[in-house]
Amino acid sequence: MKKKVLILVNHDIVIYNFRRELVERLLDEGYKVYISSPYGERIDNLVAMGCQYIKASLSRHSINIFGELNLLIYYIKIIKVIRPDVVLTYTIKPNIYGGI
Repeated sequence: MKKKVLILVNHDIVIYNFRRELVERLLDEGYKVYISSPYGERIDNLVAMGCQYIKASLSRHSINIFGELNLLIYYIKIIKVIRPDVVLTYTIKPNIYGGI
């Protein structure tokens, strides 16, 4: 069974521009890579590489308590469904809520 890596990020450019080599290496090593991010123009490139995409609804600048609570609940749900071996988080909101 392939090991699973879940990457939580608030913008697709972050993962594509700064962590693409890591994603490529994980895929080459046989990991199943899931990326949760709001949809952006780089997502199709990541999917073409072999990643599984899970759309996240989050606002990078919002501090609405209900939106933040929904994001936390969303992360809990996808972690329970995917059951990743490793969760990597980048950028502030995924770092905070993905680590809870």
